[in-house]
Amino acid sequence: MEFILKYRFFFLIAFCIVLNIFEYDDISTILFFIAILDLANVMNGAKKDDSA
Repeated sequence: MEFILKYRFFFLIAFCIVLNIFEYDDISTILFFIAILDLANVMNGAKKDDSA
């Protein structure tokens, strides 16, 4: 479970691509934006940890 939480951005993008292949474009777009926001949140948290 820790592996999935650590690399969830890649799982979200992979699931986004699969949804796009099966022509669920609306859900795929929403999932893509969630993945980008999650990545930004993780990167922001990592920068805070480095500066402490």
